Amino acid sequence: MRDSRKLDEIASQRFQLIAPLLSGDLDTARATEVKKQICKQSGLSERTIRRYLGSYRERGLEGLKPSRKQAGLMFAA
Repeated sequence: MRDSRKLDEIASQRFQLIAPLLSGDLDTARATEVKKQICKQSGLSERTIRRYLGSYRERGLEGLKPSRKQAGLMFAA
């Protein structure tokens, strides 16, 4: 149960990071600028942000949860 809650929290945090990029009215230049700001503030790479976006668009919030393999590594630490 606790693990499930933790996965939900991680998905929520990831969603909060990418939420500004989900606005339909962003042009390409502005989206790139916003991505760079997110990377700078979060310390994550642009590739990671792109992965989060792709996963969200493909599977919604479920796509933002770490895989079972990743989750096992996180909870073992």
